[in-house]
Amino acid sequence: MIASRHPSRLIAIACAAALVTATLAYAAPADAGERQARSAAPSRTAQAQRAPRGGSKQVQTQRTPTGKERSTVWTGPEGKSATRQEVITNDRESGTRTRDTTYTGPEGRTATRQDVTRKTDTGYTRQSTMTGPDGNTATRDATVTRDPEAGIRTREVTATGPNGQTRTTSDVTTRTDDGYTRETVTTNPNGSTQSRSVTGSYDADTQTWSKTVERDREPAPAGTE
Repeated sequence: MIASRHPSRLIAIACAAALVTATLAYAAPADAGERQARSAAPSRTAQAQRAPRGGSKQVQTQRTPTGKERSTVWTGPEGKSATRQEVITNDRESGTRTRDTTYTGPEGRTATRQDVTRKTDTGYTRQSTMTGPDGNTATRDATVTRDPEAGIRTREVTATGPNGQTRTTSDVTTRTDDGYTRETVTTNPNGSTQSRSVTGSYDADTQTWSKTVERDREPAPAGTE
């Protein structure tokens, strides 16, 4: 959900959502654990309305036999509006969840995003395709695997921008006796890398968590800048 105290920005954000698809793809945000497909539920309609300062936002959700549809409308103080239409479909048999989103700005320009998540024996995969108003496309492919016995969760992400350049992220979280460790390495299109190491531990006596974070950067190889 987009939140702002400036409704005019809400409209701009909704319209420009896919214009920044390359940024969204390259950011490679952490994936939440994929929800299992829900069983077919009776259709119902839920409406929520909130009025930000000087404007309004209205959300309408309609349950369907295989998922739901959601429509969001932002209206700014000048009366201009932007919309986001979402259609979510769950296929329990194949373990697939598809989300199709269309953003329409106040000038009628549209951008789309499709996310297809498939459950696997050890986790899930997610393929995302984002297309901007001018037809530029960015993609993001994520694979998450879990090893409950070893206490390890691995996430591998490859993001490709409209210009064809790619950025990869490897993220490994390991359970320890008193907490966890997390190692994240991102490789940029020019070959430079950023790494982040996190160690979290819990002190049962004081009932407190402590966390240390280390970061490192490696420049791009010579001649690739």
